[in-house]
Amino acid sequence: MARLSESLDPRDALVALGIAGLAQVEVWSGVVVGGPRPLVAVAGLVMGLALAWRRRAPMAVLVIVLTGAIAQAALGVDSNAGFAMFFAMVVAVCSAAYHARHPAIRGR
Repeated sequence: MARLSESLDPRDALVALGIAGLAQVEVWSGVVVGGPRPLVAVAGLVMGLALAWRRRAPMAVLVIVLTGAIAQAALGVDSNAGFAMFFAMVVAVCSAAYHARHPAIRGR
Protein backbone atom coordinates (compact mmCIF):
# COMPACT_ATOMS: atom_id res chain seq x y z
CA MET A 1 0.00 0.00 0.00
CA ALA A 2 1.34 3.41 -0.95
CA ARG A 3 2.11 5.85 1.79
CA LEU A 4 -0.10 8.90 2.03
CA SER A 5 2.75 11.29 1.25
CA GLU A 6 3.74 9.27 -1.83
CA SER A 7 0.27 9.62 -3.30
CA LEU A 8 0.30 13.42 -3.17
CA ASP A 9 1.75 15.78 -5.73
CA PRO A 10 3.88 18.34 -3.85
CA ARG A 11 2.25 21.15 -5.83
CA ASP A 12 -1.20 20.03 -4.68
CA ALA A 13 0.01 19.89 -1.09
CA LEU A 14 1.38 23.42 -1.45
CA VAL A 15 -1.93 24.72 -2.85
CA ALA A 16 -3.83 22.96 -0.06
CA LEU A 17 -1.59 24.35 2.68
CA GLY A 18 -1.74 27.83 1.18
CA ILE A 19 -5.54 27.91 1.01
CA ALA A 20 -5.91 26.31 4.46
CA GLY A 21 -3.44 28.83 5.88
CA LEU A 22 -5.25 31.72 4.22
CA ALA A 23 -8.52 30.47 5.69
CA GLN A 24 -7.02 30.43 9.17
CA VAL A 25 -5.60 33.94 8.80
CA GLU A 26 -8.96 35.22 7.58
CA VAL A 27 -10.90 33.60 10.43
CA TRP A 28 -8.60 34.52 13.30
CA SER A 29 -7.86 38.07 12.07
CA GLY A 30 -11.57 38.87 11.89
CA VAL A 31 -11.84 39.21 8.09
CA VAL A 32 -14.44 36.44 8.04
CA VAL A 33 -17.39 37.44 10.18
CA GLY A 34 -20.23 35.35 11.53
CA GLY A 35 -20.45 32.02 13.24
CA PRO A 36 -18.34 30.68 16.10
CA ARG A 37 -14.69 31.11 15.12
CA PRO A 38 -13.46 27.63 16.12
CA LEU A 39 -16.10 25.88 13.98
CA VAL A 40 -15.55 28.23 11.05
CA ALA A 41 -11.79 27.66 11.35
CA VAL A 42 -12.22 23.88 11.28
CA ALA A 43 -14.47 24.11 8.21
CA GLY A 44 -11.89 26.28 6.44
CA LEU A 45 -9.09 23.92 7.41
CA VAL A 46 -10.95 20.87 6.08
CA MET A 47 -11.86 22.68 2.86
CA GLY A 48 -8.29 23.76 2.26
CA LEU A 49 -6.53 20.52 3.18
CA ALA A 50 -8.91 18.41 1.09
CA LEU A 51 -7.46 20.08 -2.00
CA ALA A 52 -4.26 18.07 -1.55
CA TRP A 53 -6.09 15.10 -3.14
CA ARG A 54 -7.70 17.10 -5.95
CA ARG A 55 -6.01 15.06 -8.72
CA ARG A 56 -6.46 11.63 -7.13
CA ALA A 57 -10.09 12.00 -6.02
CA PRO A 58 -11.51 15.14 -7.66
CA MET A 59 -15.19 14.37 -7.09
CA ALA A 60 -14.66 13.50 -3.41
CA VAL A 61 -12.71 16.74 -2.95
CA LEU A 62 -15.49 18.69 -4.63
CA VAL A 63 -18.07 17.16 -2.28
CA ILE A 64 -15.91 17.92 0.78
CA VAL A 65 -15.29 21.53 -0.26
CA LEU A 66 -18.92 22.21 -1.11
CA THR A 67 -20.01 20.58 2.18
CA GLY A 68 -17.60 22.88 4.01
CA ALA A 69 -19.05 25.89 2.21
CA ILE A 70 -22.57 24.81 3.14
CA ALA A 71 -21.47 24.30 6.75
CA GLN A 72 -19.99 27.80 6.85
CA ALA A 73 -23.18 29.25 5.41
CA ALA A 74 -25.21 27.34 8.01
CA LEU A 75 -22.97 28.78 10.73
CA GLY A 76 -23.85 32.28 9.52
CA VAL A 77 -20.58 33.22 7.83
CA ASP A 78 -20.86 36.21 5.51
CA SER A 79 -20.23 34.81 2.03
CA ASN A 80 -18.69 38.11 0.88
CA ALA A 81 -15.97 38.08 3.53
CA GLY A 82 -12.63 36.48 2.77
CA PHE A 83 -11.22 34.74 -0.27
CA ALA A 84 -10.14 31.30 0.96
CA MET A 85 -13.58 29.70 0.66
CA PHE A 86 -13.96 31.14 -2.85
CA PHE A 87 -10.48 29.96 -3.90
CA ALA A 88 -11.13 26.47 -2.51
CA MET A 89 -14.40 26.18 -4.42
CA VAL A 90 -12.87 27.40 -7.69
CA VAL A 91 -9.94 24.98 -7.41
CA ALA A 92 -12.25 22.08 -6.50
CA VAL A 93 -14.71 22.73 -9.35
CA CYS A 94 -11.95 23.20 -11.94
CA SER A 95 -10.14 20.09 -10.71
CA ALA A 96 -13.32 18.02 -10.86
CA ALA A 97 -13.99 19.26 -14.38
CA TYR A 98 -10.46 18.47 -15.55
CA HIS A 99 -9.29 15.44 -13.55
CA ALA A 100 -12.48 13.35 -13.21
CA ARG A 101 -12.71 10.00 -15.02
CA HIS A 102 -15.05 11.54 -17.54
CA PRO A 103 -13.84 15.14 -17.48
CA ALA A 104 -15.75 17.96 -19.11
CA ILE A 105 -12.47 19.39 -20.45
CA ARG A 106 -9.86 17.24 -22.17
CA GLY A 107 -6.21 18.23 -21.96
CA ARG A 108 -3.81 17.40 -24.76
